[in-house]
Amino acid sequence: MLRFKMSRRKKNKRKEQIQGLIKNRRFSIWVSAICNFVVAVAMIIGLFVAEPIIQFNVVVGQIATETITATRDVEDVYTTNKLVQQAMDAVQNIYVKNTEKTGEVYENVGNGVQYVRYVFDSIYDEFDTWKSDRIYSLEHPGEPNPEWTEDSDELKEYNSKLEEFNRLQNYYNSIEFSDVLADEEIFGQVYTTKFWNEVNQATNFYFDTEVLRKIAYATENEVALIESNVSQIVYSKLDAGIKKDELENTMADIRELFVRMGFDAESDMMSILDAITSHMTYNVEFDVESTEEAKRIAAEAVEPVVYKKGQIIITAGQPITEAQYSLIEDLGLLESGRGEYSNYISLAAAILVLCAVCFGMMIVYRQTTISNPKNSVITALLTIISMYLYILVKSQNVYICTPLIAVMLITMLVNGRMALMVAIPLSLFAGMYTGGDFSVTFAFGVACVVCACLMRRVSTSRSKVIMVGVLSAVAEAVIVLAMEYYMTAKLEALGQNVFWILVGGILSSVLAVGLLSLFEYTFGIVTPIRLLELSNQSQPILKRLQIEASGTYHHSIIVGNMAETAANDIGADGLLARVGSYYHDIGKLVHPRMFKENQADDHNPHDDLAPEVSARIIISHVKDGLQLAHQHRVPKLLHQFIEEHHGSTVASYFYVNACNLYGEENVNIEDYKYSGKIPSTKECAIVMLADTVEAAVRSMKTHSPEEIEKMIDKLVDGKIDAGQLDNCSLTFMELAVIKHSFLTILSGTYHSRVEYPQLKGENNE
Repeated sequence: MLRFKMSRRKKNKRKEQIQGLIKNRRFSIWVSAICNFVVAVAMIIGLFVAEPIIQFNVVVGQIATETITATRDVEDVYTTNKLVQQAMDAVQNIYVKNTEKTGEVYENVGNGVQYVRYVFDSIYDEFDTWKSDRIYSLEHPGEPNPEWTEDSDELKEYNSKLEEFNRLQNYYNSIEFSDVLADEEIFGQVYTTKFWNEVNQATNFYFDTEVLRKIAYATENEVALIESNVSQIVYSKLDAGIKKDELENTMADIRELFVRMGFDAESDMMSILDAITSHMTYNVEFDVESTEEAKRIAAEAVEPVVYKKGQIIITAGQPITEAQYSLIEDLGLLESGRGEYSNYISLAAAILVLCAVCFGMMIVYRQTTISNPKNSVITALLTIISMYLYILVKSQNVYICTPLIAVMLITMLVNGRMALMVAIPLSLFAGMYTGGDFSVTFAFGVACVVCACLMRRVSTSRSKVIMVGVLSAVAEAVIVLAMEYYMTAKLEALGQNVFWILVGGILSSVLAVGLLSLFEYTFGIVTPIRLLELSNQSQPILKRLQIEASGTYHHSIIVGNMAETAANDIGADGLLARVGSYYHDIGKLVHPRMFKENQADDHNPHDDLAPEVSARIIISHVKDGLQLAHQHRVPKLLHQFIEEHHGSTVASYFYVNACNLYGEENVNIEDYKYSGKIPSTKECAIVMLADTVEAAVRSMKTHSPEEIEKMIDKLVDGKIDAGQLDNCSLTFMELAVIKHSFLTILSGTYHSRVEYPQLKGENNE
């Protein structure tokens, strides 16, 4: 017996430790983190299940034995590269005119033309100077001496000198420029080396000596032609632009133009012209950067050849081209290849990040929700179940929205805000499982959000869940219609898609209703639907209460109305408060007649019992209620109301009797205290207050609103002073609202009634 008690104590202690651990915030966060990680791993595995890698053994030139389609959107790199190369080859080289070189050629050619005129004029000037110098250098013999005789030697010598003077003078006067050109000796005398050096210096050594001598043989007309035409011809060619590889042809064209002007191709003048044009160079250069930029722009303008997911790459029976082989290799579909895992890796990374973000959002915004580890586990399980169901059915139609199952059940089992938070990742997961189909992601996102919003309004009826599924499917169908038309401008598949969308909505809601009971039982969760079922007066325990303890039953109904109204007024769970009120006093079924409300006659059994015995019987109805709740499988959520509706208050009626009977110093107040816990939730606190107030007001002799209000204030203040509300989160403002709600209900329940009159004759009969 001692071992049994010790073992039981150890079990109770261990149970308390486990309960404390569960309530621990860190433990809850760890559970949530693990659940998010499990979801991430499950979703990553789902990628391989939804889109398995299938590989083929093919070679270029081989006849394909089966039709191969693209497993994802992929660029045909081989064909695209060919088109890019063709576009780049079609771009002509870009040349730019070098203004610096053009200016230099302008200057050099212009100088050359000017130098020809300068040299030409200098040659004539030099001839005139030489001729004048020669004449001026002749020495006249002077006048003869009158004393000379005709036969004198002096006169003969004088006449000889005079004759020589006249001869030389006539000779020099008779020399023409053509004579100089014709006589090399005279030419050398006229144009000395010094002259040519001076000319060279004056012309900056533009021409060599040979060309300078040839200028001397030019005519005025030829020089004039050079002046009037050479610069114009050269400038026109420069303005048109001369490329490096075109320079030789351009020079030949200029020579041809000179020939047409009348210059002999083998003449000295052509040599002079060649000397001038030798200073020409190309003035248009290849612009490497601009050409490369043009080729880049042309390459970027080429639209990539893309195969959409599901598009046929190779048709069975056709030879495999190099482009098709390259495409299959890029998709990782070759048996000899490494497989296409890059897409899986990127999606896996995205899933991990998405789950991490969701975990962070839960920590920041839904910490209250995840403080209960059950909520994290339920959310994770429903996410995995709904997405793996989608993997199974998506081959039939990608718009079958199985994530609605998770949204519906999370709304009912956890709360609507959590369902809204989960709706987004569910939609993204579905998009990943369809190769990144944005229309699926968007349509599922809208359907899930609509579902979460509607479920908050109909979560108290199983039959209405089906309607939510249909309405969510309708919302999805509208989005699919818009997306299909926007992306393809075609509506051929709309009828089929709408059919499967509606089927998916209905099946999802049916499965949600079917799974609801399983999750409720497994996790011990009481949903609004379950609460409504428990509030049904045909429940066995409530039926017993009606028959065996009708006064308690009536009291519970009134308390339920008070608690529900007050809870709704402060934003608490009114349905939970009402159902908790129905079950809070079921322990009175063990000894129903020991409670005043169930005593039909004036005899009170407590009159025959000692106060301490009566107190034990009254106090035990809490323990008896917990036992009955366990026997009838009443959810543990409602056990709180049974255990906490009296808190740790004192059965004051019997305690006072005991003090009066035995003396206060001889009475242990602990023997008259309820052993329950003080209320831990707003709903339990409201039921405690409603239970106390209703019983007290019912015992009042008069029920004016003022008296009821005073009683309510007194009782509520008494609970506050006794510390019975210390463990719940009720505020003074909420307590004021609760008291007003109680007053409204009780004033209506215990209102005064008009006494009906009787006929005068009836009193005499």
